[in-house]
Amino acid sequence: MPQPVRVKGSALAARVQYVREKGEEAYRRFLEALSPETRRLADGFLLIEWYPFPMFIELCTVIDRLYGQGDLALCFELGRYACDVNLKTIYRLIFKVGSVQFILRRSAMAWKMNYDAGEMVVRSEEPKSAMLEIVGFPAPHRAHCLSVKGWMMRALELSGAREPSMKERCKCNGDDRCEFQARWR
Repeated sequence: MPQPVRVKGSALAARVQYVREKGEEAYRRFLEALSPETRRLADGFLLIEWYPFPMFIELCTVIDRLYGQGDLALCFELGRYACDVNLKTIYRLIFKVGSVQFILRRSAMAWKMNYDAGEMVVRSEEPKSAMLEIVGFPAPHRAHCLSVKGWMMRALELSGAREPSMKERCKCNGDDRCEFQARWR
């Protein structure tokens, strides 16, 4: 039987911080909407610890239901927010000096630092575009794919890509793979 997928606490903590910034009442409401186990850990996700992937999905879907439209679209913004929160100091400097392609390759390598299953593979690179695919991830969920898409769009912006855009294919939408085609100027 395969091991359950796990995610690093930094991804969970970023989502909790997103809600905390909305104020005490918003945070109280958020905590009340969580399962008891996730609620118990919400104030203390350790950034370098591994947590069950379903907790990540629960945080994303609860935040979207409470503060979005309930259609998971807010998960894209949560991914962008997590990119800003989790790429501070030295990483921010790497984004300033590295090329867009360099950053995309590093983003694909960073997958293993955040998830203990699957991988992000760069399928193609051209001067103003790249295609990345999530491969071998046993727990696809639309909230996750939208978060990854948001994170990658923000990473493109931070690396100096002008006018980035992204087309996506997603298993959760009936496609045969989860793939991101990025273009920029």
